[in-house]
Amino acid sequence: MVTPDGEYYVGIDMESAMQPQTILCYEMNGKPLPMNQGYPLRLIISVKYGIKNLKRIGVLSFSESRPPDYCFERGYDYYAGL
Repeated sequence: MVTPDGEYYVGIDMESAMQPQTILCYEMNGKPLPMNQGYPLRLIISVKYGIKNLKRIGVLSFSESRPPDYCFERGYDYYAGL
């Protein structure tokens, strides 16, 4: 997943993506997300508190290989979480 400006990007493993508390959020209170809350699409992964919660997804793609990840490239564990 990549932000619309391309400056921030995250890759998540399928186990994290399918975790029941992982949310791709596109509306709030029955209305489209406002810009300050991540319009048009926001990723919330509660088991990865503080990392990989991407606000403002511009590109979403799937891959069989591990995609680039902003946090991993800066020394964080790719699978970090609670």
